Amino acid sequence: MKNILIILATFILFTGCKKDTSASNQTETQQQQSLSDGSWRVTYFSVNNVDKTADFSGFRMTFETNGRVSLINDLFVKGGTYTISKRDGKNSVNFIFPFDNSFMMMTDLSGGFWDITFQNSGEVKMQRRISDNNGVLDYLTLVKI
Repeated sequence: MKNILIILATFILFTGCKKDTSASNQTETQQQQSLSDGSWRVTYFSVNNVDKTADFSGFRMTFETNGRVSLINDLFVKGGTYTISKRDGKNSVNFIFPFDNSFMMMTDLSGGFWDITFQNSGEVKMQRRISDNNGVLDYLTLVKI
């Protein structure tokens, strides 16, 4: 009976734990590949406690493994670049979009590092703290289309 309990406990120990596939355990290359797999829709975007999600209505976002990122709707394709780096144990995304007065949401995305706080195959959540924001966090949530 004792042997059965030891075998059962060992089985539960090794099969009961799931592999952690969170964003912080992915390399920068793996993270880039995850983002470049499909198109994404912005479902939440908040800057300095102002919800700006509506600015992305009708747009989808695509990432390429070469560091290009695009905001696309039926009329426009607005391109920029992104990099992924490890900061404080988390993967962080840095967006760089050219200034465009008619597309201020690109300016709002640019600057600072967006720390990836959650990711699964269909959703990515990020947050950013910019020093001149008085410590307020900005939030970005992407959902795969």
